[in-house]
Amino acid sequence: MKGTILDYSIQDNKGAITTENGERYYFSGAEWKSEPSPQKGMAVDFEAGDDKVASMVYIDVKQPKKSNANSFIKKDIEHIEIDYNAESHYTIADWAKKAIKSYSNFDGRARRKEYWSFILVFSIIYVMAMIIDNIIKVDIFQFVAVLAGIIPSIAITIRRLHDINLSGWLTLIAIVPLVGTVFSIVIGSIDTNREENEWGMPAKII
Repeated sequence: MKGTILDYSIQDNKGAITTENGERYYFSGAEWKSEPSPQKGMAVDFEAGDDKVASMVYIDVKQPKKSNANSFIKKDIEHIEIDYNAESHYTIADWAKKAIKSYSNFDGRARRKEYWSFILVFSIIYVMAMIIDNIIKVDIFQFVAVLAGIIPSIAITIRRLHDINLSGWLTLIAIVPLVGTVFSIVIGSIDTNREENEWGMPAKII
């Protein structure tokens, strides 16, 4: 089936395709089978699933010549630069907010700033909850804080592993007492792998 990329997020490593009859399909970066990276407005050919999930997504070789691969490479680079310029002004709160918003994203990549900002903000929230519980003599706020932070913590750890080109399954190491603490510090210290991998483009470009 043929269509046009409606949108694609580098961070989430996910995109949407619209067809001529207005149907919308969604795809992950793992299903992208062409070079360069997917870009909004790019004509594509793909296999449509019954659940509106697109697979085996390729650039449509019959798209207009003015929209050749070189032009998309240039647009792709410009898009990454725009994203980076916006993120260069992020505060710790902005990075933490981004991590929290991506709580259900287990496929993308996350740079060190996003990872450490989330850990810092979550630690502050937990300490505040602990102080309140000590004052009111009830452990409810600590429980709520831990419960609310479990999924975002797993997601950000998996994306951090992806950004250094490691499998997200290594997140299981984080639950091991003491070893998990050392593991978290180590993966938070390694810089972004600057190559595109199966989880998308690098979370940091310079």
